[in-house]
Amino acid sequence: MRPVTLLNLGIVTIPIGTILALALVPNDPAVSGALFWSAWAMTLGLMGCLANDLFRRGPIGAMRAQHLLTIAVAVIAYGELLQFPYISSLDPDVIRKGLLAIGLFSTMVALGSSLPVARLPGAVSELASRQYPIKVVFRILLACWFLQMFNYFSASDFSLTKMVNALLLDRWSAPWSRGALRGWDAFRDFLTNFGYVVPTFTVILALRRGTWRKHDVMIGLLCSVTSLIFISQSGSRRLVVVIIGAALLTWFCGRRRQLRIRYYIVATVVILLTTVFLDFMLAQRKIGYEEISYRRADFEGVKVDDNFAMLGETLRVVPEETDFVGLPFLWYVLVRPIPRVFWKNKPVDPGFDLAQHLGARGVSLSISGIGEMYMSFGWIGILVGGLLFGWIAATWSQVLDWDRGATGAALYGLGAMALLLGIRSLLELILMTYPIFCWFAVDRVLWRKRRVDHQRPLLEALHAR
Repeated sequence: MRPVTLLNLGIVTIPIGTILALALVPNDPAVSGALFWSAWAMTLGLMGCLANDLFRRGPIGAMRAQHLLTIAVAVIAYGELLQFPYISSLDPDVIRKGLLAIGLFSTMVALGSSLPVARLPGAVSELASRQYPIKVVFRILLACWFLQMFNYFSASDFSLTKMVNALLLDRWSAPWSRGALRGWDAFRDFLTNFGYVVPTFTVILALRRGTWRKHDVMIGLLCSVTSLIFISQSGSRRLVVVIIGAALLTWFCGRRRQLRIRYYIVATVVILLTTVFLDFMLAQRKIGYEEISYRRADFEGVKVDDNFAMLGETLRVVPEETDFVGLPFLWYVLVRPIPRVFWKNKPVDPGFDLAQHLGARGVSLSISGIGEMYMSFGWIGILVGGLLFGWIAATWSQVLDWDRGATGAALYGLGAMALLLGIRSLLELILMTYPIFCWFAVDRVLWRKRRVDHQRPLLEALHAR
């Protein structure tokens, strides 16, 4: 039975917040805090999205995927504007155009999430309904961890010393660092995706055990920390956010009937510690961890990519200086999972590189998913893209509504965080579905083996009879 779709109040509050944000843009944005109030007016409009669900469903209602999307818009698309010291070098008209693009996209997300949802595939329902025995949960956790570690061990020529020492190197010097165009080593590198689910399965184990002090849960915590250490060496802050975020969502959604104030306090502490760790990663990723120069005084606030400025530049140069990309960008995103060794002529770029267009060398500039929609199809791309994002998010929120225990909560958390990262880039949305497919693959092996092991004595008895 499909859930009743509730009207998303963001349809009303986001346009109001956008109008206020546009009105508050000063004529001289090149001063500290000039866009601070505009950004917070937009944010208040975005937060209206979760008001209805928060009132009718409680705290779990606020964790629905469509509401996480609007939070992601605030953090990713214009997070730098929410901090008072920020100074913009963009023209006021370009700033207003950027805020309008964000407002239109978010309004369409709210509208799309109010549409009737689709029925999810049976494989999703089956996986969410798994009632794994504790031993199977632990086996899946260990299997995923070993597969992830095999990637680093193999890249280090099966030398444990070389693998551990590589953790001290900068993000591009480790033997497992990615190349721009990879060959057969892409299959080895894919094993990293198995590690993304290790912290989430550790949470499942803790939920099933009812404590964090059992030996298997503590082993899971050790595997999770090890997994995060290797992933953080790559300098990919977004991966750390997605992995920890999925684990937190699993914990909260898995204990929806037993939420206490202390859980919110612990979650707040985890978020704050993660924020400091992300700042540490940003400071060290170019020089490695062999010489750590980070001090407490170095933390100056939440550092996010300058996505709003890059969105503004995209809106400025397209189509004035370069044409819309059109379908080739979507084709580039959709065919990303196909290994290049099987398709030598696979597209190598999205059709537009802002850094190259602006003459910036040796850097890559993120323009956010909103910017990618605009560079492809203009304002129509933003409207249609927002509508699809909202509809897909509401459809995925059915997994949360099913309330099928820790396994269903874990599946929901991984999918919701993939959607959240899709705001940063449409390509990230595709890539972050890999961990779910990795889980599905391990499930096929271990769960089917368990069923065969349980059915074998019965079949032998029937055969003997």
